[in-house]
Amino acid sequence: GAPTCNNPLIGERRPLSVGKPVFGIELEVVDLKSGNRILETGEPGEIRVRGTHIATKYFNNREQTAAAFRNGWLYTGDIGFRDIDGFIFIVDRAKDMAIVSGFNVFPREIEEVLMIHPQIKEAASIAVKDDEKGEVIKAFVSLNEGSRITEDQIKAHCRKNLVGYKVPREIRVLKSLPKTHVGKIDKSQLQK
Repeated sequence: GAPTCNNPLIGERRPLSVGKPVFGIELEVVDLKSGNRILETGEPGEIRVRGTHIATKYFNNREQTAAAFRNGWLYTGDIGFRDIDGFIFIVDRAKDMAIVSGFNVFPREIEEVLMIHPQIKEAASIAVKDDEKGEVIKAFVSLNEGSRITEDQIKAHCRKNLVGYKVPREIRVLKSLPKTHVGKIDKSQLQK
């Protein structure tokens, strides 16, 4: 894909930001429901882009083209927000977002909280169906060597750092988390 943002080596940068939109690109953060309402500064939504260097369709894939390319915009599937100075921050992928009791929950936020615990080596979280809440969070962790932390202690750590509906319903401790061929945690394997 074509670059849409740049956090330059020289000039103003924002830690954790992907930068500002590049010259010639239009970038908007829009609501997840309609995809048309432009959101306020700091409010997370789906990032959509358009410009002369953005593709207009997926090769031989009508279904994905219809979902991602609408009214001249490419809906990226990235959830992010714009700060007051126009820097873009990616929060998560739309497909990974959970809706817990009507609230949007971004697994990346839960993973970041898990990773600040000194005994946790790796963390991933996913949405799982729940009859009562629609979806809940299930987390997977691997521990640093010699760690004896329990699931209850991990949940207590989460309760200290997250609002209640974001605390994982279940935490599974694994020796290591499954990886893709490029070394990223493979959430599709965790869904099984």
